[in-house]
Amino acid sequence: QLYWFKWLMSTLQCSKVIEIGVFTGSSALAIAKGLKDDGKLIAIDVNKEYTDIAQKMWKKAGVDHKIDLVLTGGVVALDNLLSNKNELNSYDFAYVDAIKDEYEQYYERLLPLMRKGGVIAFDNVLQRGKVVSEKNAQTGAAKFMRAFNNKLKADERVDICMVTM
Repeated sequence: QLYWFKWLMSTLQCSKVIEIGVFTGSSALAIAKGLKDDGKLIAIDVNKEYTDIAQKMWKKAGVDHKIDLVLTGGVVALDNLLSNKNELNSYDFAYVDAIKDEYEQYYERLLPLMRKGGVIAFDNVLQRGKVVSEKNAQTGAAKFMRAFNNKLKADERVDICMVTM
């Protein structure tokens, strides 16, 4: 998955990216490595302990100048970006691997930030196949992901593709 991020950034010629859910920063590192030298990644999380590890790794890899870490959480950070008109329609790619029951809120906030043709990738949408079976999608993250997937499927504003990795 990490090599795919690096490849995708250069293939799409991304210059502005958002990541929600940083953890220890491996996906942000791969994304930043694929960005042009003047590219920017807004990396959003809430956990300082884990993101301190990430920041050390980014610095060691020489990509820390490309990454702006925001520790307000996804909804607040996206609302802040949305309040700046210069941020609208300007992002090439977004990657979300965070609080599953907030995916819909992230999605609605990300859409106005994305440029035409931009790509949003959501991790864990298949929940190891649990979302396929209505019986298995009655609780927890599988329940949220099944509803979220159905929302995306019905949303005429976007084209969707589900890929397993």
